[in-house]
Amino acid sequence: MTAAAQVRFARAERIALIGAIAAALLAALLIWHSPQALAPAYRFAVFACFGPPVGSLLFLLIYKTTGGQWGETLRPFLSAGMRLVPWIWLIAIPLLFSAAREQTSIAGASSWIDYFSLPMVATRAGFYALIFFIVTGLVRRSGPPASPPWLGPGGLIVTVFMLHLLAQDWIASLQPHWFSTAFPIVWITGQAVSGVAGATLAAIIFGRHLPGEKGSSRRALGLDWGNLMLAATMFWCYVAFAQFLIIWAGNMPAETSWYVQRSRGGWLGVVIVLGVVHFAIPLLVLLSREVKRSSRMLGGIAALLLGAQLLYIAWLILPAFSFNGPTAALSLALLVALGGFFLNRYLAGARRQLEVA
Repeated sequence: MTAAAQVRFARAERIALIGAIAAALLAALLIWHSPQALAPAYRFAVFACFGPPVGSLLFLLIYKTTGGQWGETLRPFLSAGMRLVPWIWLIAIPLLFSAAREQTSIAGASSWIDYFSLPMVATRAGFYALIFFIVTGLVRRSGPPASPPWLGPGGLIVTVFMLHLLAQDWIASLQPHWFSTAFPIVWITGQAVSGVAGATLAAIIFGRHLPGEKGSSRRALGLDWGNLMLAATMFWCYVAFAQFLIIWAGNMPAETSWYVQRSRGGWLGVVIVLGVVHFAIPLLVLLSREVKRSSRMLGGIAALLLGAQLLYIAWLILPAFSFNGPTAALSLALLVALGGFFLNRYLAGARRQLEVA
């Protein structure tokens, strides 16, 4: 790692930590003023921070399965994100005891052995944490991409299956009596978009380039990163639209309630914005080979996709609660506080990975 990159890392880590402390102080004041806003704001901030690390884990497992030059360069950043997954999940578990629990289908469970009863959801939450620690530990201690050969495909199967259950427990259950078999894959694909976009943006900022490319300038990024973001984004748009189309065609009140609640109070505008910034712009821009060879343009699209996924997580979670000014302000403050702290840890982990490499 070059001296210039070390300076950039140190500066970015310091700024992230200072921003996190300042935002945490502001969040404490907002909680004191509006304690009822804590439950939705904290849930949003946790799951917004959860996306890029989970996406990093998914793409690292894909790299373990397929290999490829794209993974050679993104691996330090994917590994740094992956290491945060179990710890971010642990700070989500207190949501089980939030005052807003009655707004989820957990409150509708009549017995402790019911699937959505609090004891059962808490048990599964602990199981998810255990699986996260095991999978990330195995990946961290593994050797080259194909060593051991079962880790990549086996880890993907276990992780994706577990994330299906997690999405139903913690996000889909916010809408009582609503269920969609397509929803978990939509949410999981969104995490993958966040992971590859975050790793690509970090790699560009800190001057990485693809092995085998002519020259070592930041422009020599090749097509791989852009193609990965394009594929992930197109698949996310496909499954999200397919879920909407099936529910719209069925026209069942129990199913359409999810979209009805998320099209009121200005949230319909969020859907329109997502259609532009999460589909139209990335698709049109990333189809160009010249754009994918430009570090500035590729970094801009990566940042756009990260912002679009934050907006999507807000659209998933916040309409299920009473959304107002204090909730919006606290959501933003907690996002900066938690995001700044985990960004500091992410950058520290990536720096150590690059120093070892």
